[in-house]
Amino acid sequence: MIRMDEILPPGESISHPFESHINSILDESYRQVLNEFPIAILPLKEITGLDTAKNIEAITEHSDGNILIEITTHGYITGDVVTITNDIYSGTQEITVVDNDTFTVDIAYISDDTTGNVALHTIIYESTRELAYVPVPTDFIRLGLFKFTDWTNPATKYISTDNPQYREVETGILAGGVIKPLVLLKHARKGHNTGPERYLICYKVSTDQSKEYLYYVYYNKDSGITELSDLAITGLSWCAAAKLMQIFELPGTKIAEERYQQFIISNLK
Repeated sequence: MIRMDEILPPGESISHPFESHINSILDESYRQVLNEFPIAILPLKEITGLDTAKNIEAITEHSDGNILIEITTHGYITGDVVTITNDIYSGTQEITVVDNDTFTVDIAYISDDTTGNVALHTIIYESTRELAYVPVPTDFIRLGLFKFTDWTNPATKYISTDNPQYREVETGILAGGVIKPLVLLKHARKGHNTGPERYLICYKVSTDQSKEYLYYVYYNKDSGITELSDLAITGLSWCAAAKLMQIFELPGTKIAEERYQQFIISNLK
């Protein structure tokens, strides 16, 4: 895969112990290409907007005539939106927490039941400021294509806290809209004591919108390189070759770096 033999001067040979460096260099190069390659040639994952479903242990009648759902240590807070899948009770509703193991839902009680599951909606909508909070998966590298239903165009980049525009968006100087939406990366968990440490704040999103698609570039330590296309692996090879040649001070390092940059430029078209 490493293409150093193509750019060494005539008579030069590869005789260095690359084995001790290759794994770390490949991983470093893999991370670099995930950040720098066009998203069109990278594998993407989708954020579904739902957390892992939890099994319902019991549904009974609450004192107000609505249903009381029991799930031991459910971890929800009042105001969370969940989707209930059940033969008798199904729907998407806000919940009111009673204690660590129970919560009520504004669905009229019919009869007791012990089947089905509940899934938390992980996208949080804030109607006053017309935005949505999307939790960042642990394997997240960068945005792929983010689009809510009313957005004319998808967002492909986020604004980080070290970007001067971040403050401008938060203070209202710079506004996102349906034609040119904005996405901020926030290092905080909104409203919850547990869960993701980072959120993507999407502007402008009204509460009656839903996600159309939320794709992101991800890092897979175990088998990520094998998931790359042949085209992407070609670029990865130049990146890794340049790094190894620089470590061992081999001639041709600059050529490998130029080939890598040319690869990126040619695939941006």
